[in-house]
Amino acid sequence: MYSKPELAEKARELLVFVEAICRGEKPHGYPPELFKLIYNMAHDGFLGETPESYVTLQHEDPNDLELRKHKGVTSVHPISAKLQERRGRLDTDAHAAKIYNYKVLGLDPYFRLNFMHDWTEYPDAVELAEDARTLILTRGDMHSLRQALQVIIAKAEDDIRVKDTTLIIQNSGTSQANSEPFWSPLLSYLGLKAPHTKALESIGIYVTLFRGNAINNSEAKESTFHVLKTLDAGTMALAPKADRINALIKINDLIAVASGSGHKPIETKGSFDEMRARIRAESLGSLITHKPREAEEDNCSYEGNNLQKMRETHHVIHTLGYDEVCKMLCPEGKGPEDVWIIFDDRGFDFMDHRIVKTNAFAAAKPQFNPYENKHHPGAELASLLKTHSRKEIFEQMLKGAIEEIEAEGGAPVDTTVLDCACHIAVRLDWFKEKDPNKIKYIATMATRRSGALTHPQPDVKVTQTDHYLYPLTYNEGVAPEDIETKAQIDKYVETQSEVAGSLRTLGALTGIAEHSKAVSGFKRSFQAAVGRPPQDRYKIATIHTLFPSINGHGPQHLHKAMNGTFKLMSGHNKRYNLEPFINPRVNRFNKSPRRANDEHRDQVEKALTTLRRLYEDADGFILGNDSPDLKRIPGLKFLKTLFATSLTVGKQVDDRAIKAKFFGIIGDDWKESFENMFHHMSQTAALLNRWQDITSNYKGKLQLKDAMQTFVEGYIRPHTHNKPVEHKADGKKMPSDLFRVTIYCSASLGKDMQATKDAKRFTFGLAQNGFGIINGGGREGLMFATSEGVHDFRTWWSKHHKGQPAPRNHVTSYQCHDTKEREGGWHPKNEDAIVFKHIEQRMANLMNTDAEVLLAGGAGSVQEIAASLLMREWGMMPTKNRPLIIVNELLNNVPVYEPLIQMLSASERKRMNIHVVNTIEEAEAVLIASREALAQDLGPGQIYIPTPENQPMPALDRKLKVA
Repeated sequence: MYSKPELAEKARELLVFVEAICRGEKPHGYPPELFKLIYNMAHDGFLGETPESYVTLQHEDPNDLELRKHKGVTSVHPISAKLQERRGRLDTDAHAAKIYNYKVLGLDPYFRLNFMHDWTEYPDAVELAEDARTLILTRGDMHSLRQALQVIIAKAEDDIRVKDTTLIIQNSGTSQANSEPFWSPLLSYLGLKAPHTKALESIGIYVTLFRGNAINNSEAKESTFHVLKTLDAGTMALAPKADRINALIKINDLIAVASGSGHKPIETKGSFDEMRARIRAESLGSLITHKPREAEEDNCSYEGNNLQKMRETHHVIHTLGYDEVCKMLCPEGKGPEDVWIIFDDRGFDFMDHRIVKTNAFAAAKPQFNPYENKHHPGAELASLLKTHSRKEIFEQMLKGAIEEIEAEGGAPVDTTVLDCACHIAVRLDWFKEKDPNKIKYIATMATRRSGALTHPQPDVKVTQTDHYLYPLTYNEGVAPEDIETKAQIDKYVETQSEVAGSLRTLGALTGIAEHSKAVSGFKRSFQAAVGRPPQDRYKIATIHTLFPSINGHGPQHLHKAMNGTFKLMSGHNKRYNLEPFINPRVNRFNKSPRRANDEHRDQVEKALTTLRRLYEDADGFILGNDSPDLKRIPGLKFLKTLFATSLTVGKQVDDRAIKAKFFGIIGDDWKESFENMFHHMSQTAALLNRWQDITSNYKGKLQLKDAMQTFVEGYIRPHTHNKPVEHKADGKKMPSDLFRVTIYCSASLGKDMQATKDAKRFTFGLAQNGFGIINGGGREGLMFATSEGVHDFRTWWSKHHKGQPAPRNHVTSYQCHDTKEREGGWHPKNEDAIVFKHIEQRMANLMNTDAEVLLAGGAGSVQEIAASLLMREWGMMPTKNRPLIIVNELLNNVPVYEPLIQMLSASERKRMNIHVVNTIEEAEAVLIASREALAQDLGPGQIYIPTPENQPMPALDRKLKVA
């Protein structure tokens, strides 16, 4: 029998658990009906994590902190695209009937935020009764349920605030997780199974079975629409109050995307463009002088990873000073209320749990969340891609998993994946709050179901996950040979993907729909906003700009594509003149030095700084065909590789001089030095960027002209800021008698990769043999491993040879501000570290060494080697007894540097002292021989070589110790 006191008591009991889940806790001892509801929410796309992530299961230990961590941070509860879609369907029918005065529970961001001390309480959802005559609980999430329970309690206790408010519980349809309507577990727990739900109408609570519509369900008493029509027409024709948070994205607002991934600002802008939003979207890192560190993304959930990114940005903003950041991000006449910073995390889950438990996925398991109820890889996708190529994940692992499962005779393999994207948007003025736990934000999410293929489609050189995943809704009933992947469907990412769904939800919550009403005159208002006079032409550089003696820019009639808006930069003012540095194969110094020194470094720095000036001054770059005069430049292939990879790396690390500028290719002369190398490296985990995120190829001047004109509409000329050189406070310089070895390698490859383990083993041996190590710093990847190998050796020595003199060694890290901010500094035990103004100054100092070794790496490593090859070719660095060693080991079963090696002829290798080896043992042998030769040249006491008694550890032991 229904009674109001019993209803209030039951609702309050359930609310205790629901509020705990909303706070991100993992309650134990919850009623089984609640877990059914969580399953409904997760399976229908209202939650971003697996159901087990939100509670502690009955057999699990609620005090197991490691278990709680692996379940993931779940305190954000972003508004799902599904919830926004439910409101959209209601609006379509209700607005047609002039019914407006209602709100869908869970959608107002204000009532989802926790403003109170210690993050324990939410604004009272009963206050929603002040905002609308009717409150509707459609299918929804935990906050929808929390708000409904609070209103039910208020109704049952005759709270005057909800006396005239109607609550509709729309228990429509059948959940994907269960065979009963969505909210049936809630009604069952509250004791409101039919016929008791009818009695609720006396206190203004209605339970409907479906939404209904204006055409054929308007009189069906079971429909939501029928209930709405029975209410006072005059009252229901009034508009509800606006959401409590004043959060409108206005025309000309700036969207700053806080991500180090090049494709995310592009996709964000594309999605907003498809909404007809009139905004500007840029990478946050290209707009402020200090970039937030790359988040560790170890929160085991999309929500938690985004919170971590938001807090990293909060730290940077308050380190720089809130007012200073406002000056950087706010154009003239604009304020912090006109700037939005967006964070996102995304990934996919294999829905068939058996897939990731096969032997085929054994190599990937170290990257997976150890919680057994996670589908994988989910929020760990980024770390997985740092270790394995897309080709490995799909063509080898997934294919192998299918074969294993089929061989066991189990049920057919379901290759469905659940794509998820989660965003957090924070207006700049909200960042004024000094406590990062009290920042206001709007969080959204969307999920989509896709099928996974074991072959890329289309079969292109640079494969991404979009080439292996196909949307199920697009391919329902389609023959296998006709399936279209995300990469094949035009504008799928911008309009229909999980990313688009999450951003469209954000747009719906922030008034983006109003932008389309003001399309006319937008370009004029945009140009006025950025304050650029029309006569100020955009400056476009080519590699020809570096040589005053060369006329033309390669492609014939390239200047016609400029259309008067752009200006091709010539080299005639000699500001960017590289010609004085060209002196092939001749040592330009008065004395013939036998060893690289500061004089060499200063000359190299002058040459590379000339390139830096060009990057800073230009508004865009075009790589075109070489003119006949350019082809006569010595070392042209190395210069072109350096030029192209510098632009690539600049976009990767958010270099303010490069990031937001135009970058296009026209013609075929860059394939050998850049494009083919990019495609080859993209087959491995060393290069995660997509080709279109870095540059675009244009077939002719008309296509190029259109692309540049589009670029102008969103371009804001950046103001570069050269920061001073910084030294480690307690830094100890490397002793001059140590043979210095500079190691170029990746800063991001996963720690479980063989290449990363080999890097640590390599420097373990170099430390044993008394070498000094120079690297590029970084807090992960091979760069961190090369520091760690030295420190591991020292620990080993102190344990096994206590009191005996150890071989002398040293580690120095060189970074620039762009890489330090992105990669987070260096190994804390390194003796010395310097942060240089820009990457070119960093490269010049890395070259001031006795030997260079290239281990597995990405575009940044190729950039550094290209610079070294060019300086060797131009005679600006000695080559005798100063080897450059390319370790061409396999990365994801691909010899990563094969295109680079193919650029070098046998005579060039010999002349420039270049060695190509396959193992670190071979590299170590070259270094030992080179040191012996240099020591003989310089004479006794100039180069330190440890005595045999200081190297008592066999090589085999070393391998076993650190492998």
